[in-house]
Amino acid sequence: MEQPTPQRVKEIFDPFYKADINLWTAFAKYLHVRTFKKNELIKDYHKQEKYINILIRGSVAHFVLADEKDVCINLYYEEQLFSDYLSFLTQSPTVIKTQALEESHVWSISYNDLHALYTRSSTGLLIGKAISDAMFIRKQSEQINLLTRSPT
Repeated sequence: MEQPTPQRVKEIFDPFYKADINLWTAFAKYLHVRTFKKNELIKDYHKQEKYINILIRGSVAHFVLADEKDVCINLYYEEQLFSDYLSFLTQSPTVIKTQALEESHVWSISYNDLHALYTRSSTGLLIGKAISDAMFIRKQSEQINLLTRSPT
């Protein structure tokens, strides 16, 4: 299984937030490797999100319940960040479930570790900005595509 390295983290973030390798060196130290089996729950409905994740291998989805059925609201693929970000930011449960769609390997940083980075230096704040920028750019691009592209 691939271990987090500053260079690899930089490659993943560069399309969204270009930064010196030193920024990613600090961040990579806090990343934990986690693996999930196909269909394994990562975060259940009405639970609190504890992590921001970088998907290294596999695929993951967010679901909400509608008429007692799972409805997929987001799909994530390799080299994408995912989290129930609303729950992560507010540290409150939400109606979103996160599930691995296939065997998946992720690098995760916990809420507490990210906040520890924030308090250590301005480097930590830049990492938080990079994460929020990457997640915003992905979501905004997705919404634009949904509204302006044909289903085919």
